[in-house]
Amino acid sequence: MAYKKATYVLLDLNFSTTTTPIEPILEENNINLCKFSEIKNFINRDTPIYKSSGFLANRNGHYIIIYNDSDDFFRIRWTIAHELGHYYLNHNFENQNEYDAQEIEANYFASQLLMPIELLLLLDQYYYLEELVLEKYCRVSHEAAKNRLNYYFRRKYTFANLKLSTDMMYSYCQRIKNTPFPELYKLKRP
Repeated sequence: MAYKKATYVLLDLNFSTTTTPIEPILEENNINLCKFSEIKNFINRDTPIYKSSGFLANRNGHYIIIYNDSDDFFRIRWTIAHELGHYYLNHNFENQNEYDAQEIEANYFASQLLMPIELLLLLDQYYYLEELVLEKYCRVSHEAAKNRLNYYFRRKYTFANLKLSTDMMYSYCQRIKNTPFPELYKLKRP
C-alpha cells in the first residue's frame, strides 16, 4: 500500500529530477509546515511529541506538519516525507496497537517517495550503486541511503516484479533517465 501511494504521488508530480520536490506535494494538499521553535512554549516537555522529529496535526480537516527545526536538512526532509506518509495512508493514532505498524508503513512511504525503487533499478542497471549516489541525488542522509540500499539488495528487485503497470514505471524512468550524473558515478557495473 505504501509503495503504491508513494509511487502515485511521484507520478502525479511530473518532475524530471532525481530529487523529489516536497513543496508541491504540501501545496497540492494544502498542508502547512510549522517549526518546533515556533510552538515550543505550547508543548509540554514531558510529552513524547517534544522529543520526536515531527508529527502530523489535524485541526478540523486542516493538516500541519510540525517538525524539529534543530535537526539537519536531510532529517527534516525525511521527517516531512514520513509525515506525508501518515497523511496519504490515512493513519490515525487512536489505536495504540497499530502505532508501530503505521510508523513502519510511513517510513516505507518516505523511502519510496525520496528514493524510489524505480530510480534504484535504473541506477543499478547503468551505474555503480552506493550510498553516496543516493545521498547526493535524492538529498537524503547517509543512514537513509544505507537503509534503502540494504532493503533494495535484500529484495533483489527487478522491473518485472514491481506491482505497478509497466507504462507507469516507464513514464517515471523516462523522466529521470536523462538526469545528468557526474562522470564519477558513471562506472559501469562489471
